[in-house]
Amino acid sequence: MAIEDAESTTREPSFPLWKFRSGTDFNDQTDVIGYQVVGTDEEIGSVADFVDANDQPAFVVDTGAWVVGQRILLPAGAVESIDHVAREIKVDRTGTDIREAPPYEVSTGESEEYRNRLTHYYCDLYADHHEDHQPSPPS
Repeated sequence: MAIEDAESTTREPSFPLWKFRSGTDFNDQTDVIGYQVVGTDEEIGSVADFVDANDQPAFVVDTGAWVVGQRILLPAGAVESIDHVAREIKVDRTGTDIREAPPYEVSTGESEEYRNRLTHYYCDLYADHHEDHQPSPPS
């Protein structure tokens, strides 16, 4: 099903972007603040918060070294695995993909307009870069 707006047409990935994948090992009772987030090519930053607005779980990631004070919202569907011993969250996106995502601000991060922009951004990435490799669907 495609999402359309006045500016673009977005194809949906073949999995729910806002749900954890099967085997991710996420437990909302576990404190993941401070876990390192690692992309396919580099370390992305650390978890500053976990939010679950409108049943759309996501991590607020402080990218720190890239832009002082910049935070991004990383949808649960981008998470490949969580290693609680190493305190590390692995995602299936590159550092560039994450840097180019719409920045997160507490004042707008839970708004429907921001979530729609972020959904469009990630759905376009998955449609463009993962047509041959789709991640396992969440459970």
